[in-house]
Formats: sequence, C-alpha cells, structure tokens
Amino acid sequence: MWAHDLKLQRASQHLKELEGEIDGWVKGDGYSIRIEPDPDPQHREYEIKAYILREITEDPFSLLIGDFLQNARAALDYIAFALCEAGAEGGLSDETALNVGFPVVGDVDREGFSGRGGDRFDQLASQKIPTVTKPVRTAIEESQPYYTGGEFWAYEPLWVLHELARFDRHRFLHPAVVHTGEVRLDPAVTRNVRVRDFRFTWGERVIEEPDWGEHGAPSGAVLATFTALPADPKKEMQMKPLADLILGFSIDTLPPTVPSLAGDEVGLVLWKVERVVKDLLGTLAPHLSASP
Repeated sequence: MWAHDLKLQRASQHLKELEGEIDGWVKGDGYSIRIEPDPDPQHREYEIKAYILREITEDPFSLLIGDFLQNARAALDYIAFALCEAGAEGGLSDETALNVGFPVVGDVDREGFSGRGGDRFDQLASQKIPTVTKPVRTAIEESQPYYTGGEFWAYEPLWVLHELARFDRHRFLHPAVVHTGEVRLDPAVTRNVRVRDFRFTWGERVIEEPDWGEHGAPSGAVLATFTALPADPKKEMQMKPLADLILGFSIDTLPPTVPSLAGDEVGLVLWKVERVVKDLLGTLAPHLSASP
C-alpha cells in the first residue's frame, strides 16, 4: 500500500474515534438542559440553562483533532513526494527531496492583495513539486483553493486543512460548546402552560458563568428566557426544554486565516476535509507507477 494511503487511513481512524467521543459527549454525559424559575415566584420568569457536566479536555478532543489534521496533511505531502520521484529523471537529489511537499495556495499575498493565487502557485510549485509531470502539475493547480473557490477560497476544505494543520503544530485547537437551532419547550410534555416573551439566540457560544451559585454549584449558561403562567391555576405546569449543543471550533484557538470556522461543527468540518483529501489522492494516484 502506498504511504499516502496509509496516512489517510490513519487520519480516518482518528476521525472516527473523534466522532465517537463527540457523539458520547453530545448524546451522553456532556451536558444537561434545565428550566429554572426566578427566585421570586411573583415574577413568573423562567430560564432555560445549560450545564456542562463533562469538561472538554485536550485529551481526547484536541489531540484527536490534531492527529487527524497532521495525518491528512501528511497524506498530501507523501503523494507529492511520490509524484516528484516518478517525474524525476535519474531520481531526486537530496536537496530537492528536502523541499518537496504538497503546495496549498490561497488568493491573497502577505501584503493583502488578492488575485495573486496563480503567481504564488508558480513560485511555490517550483520549490515544492519541481519534477512532477505537466499533467500532474495541472491537476495539483486545479485543486488549489484560489482556483476552485473564487472569492470564497478561504472556505475551501483544502485551505482549512492547510491552515489548521499548520496552526496545530504549535498549539491545541480546542473545541467550544455552541448551541445551535431552536431552543423551545418540548410539545410532547408541556401541558397547562401559557407562555409569552420567549427570547433566545442561536449560534452562540455557551460559556459557564464565572460566578458560582449556592453550595459551590455552577450557575450554568442561559440559553433562553420566558414568562409562563398556568392555564389552569389549580393544576401544576409541566415543562421540558429542548435545545441542541454541538462542539464547534473556538475563535480563541483558531488561526486568524480561517475565522469563518468559529462555531462550525468540528466533526462536519473535518469530514469535508477528509472527503477532499480522499478525492484528490484518487485524482493523482493514476499518475504513479502500478505499485509502491
């Protein structure tokens, strides 16, 4: 099996393990959602609050994110090396081999000017993939974020991989808890209730409040507030909250080159990266010899 296939295989294993950890946190013991009344019963005010039950630690979450990124990025570098070897007459020199890698180019240069993708690719390709054949060079250029993404090149999964892997080499990418979708009362359970002034926001980062409540218990994070009165004052109100939390990328640990990822679901972003790398390897592999 080719080295790039082994690296992608390992990346996929890490991603599956990460998805299992995330699923266990989201659907298992990661958090709880509660309805809490205002201490003053005269106000009839209620809050839907999230309580983080299990801390999102570097191990396993951040480590698995990094392991996936480094192996997925390495798969591209491995196939770049194999393609350079295949296209080099007489083999690669030691100096050339040290510089080989898969180029990933955006459309903005260091001075902030756009429209620079083509020129920057030419420059980087001469250093990173100097001995590949012309069809291979064309295929690699056509995969570039500036080439495929237009003005939205920074959203391309290949660029996301390049930047996150580069950043992760020096620091952890730590997920944040984000609530997404609608926060509401469960209609299957809610009975004898009249609700008004229901207020919530979505796509917000959930942060446990720094202050602590009575008996050393955390105060939780408010997802929504509302007023509720019993439809029949002689009967008890029944209410159950519905709210979804996800593990998204934290703006605090993202590289500034991909701020659009803040709050995006970690598993979904990395799945898109995996698919792009797999497709790209499939495009380039036919240019190699029959066996490694």
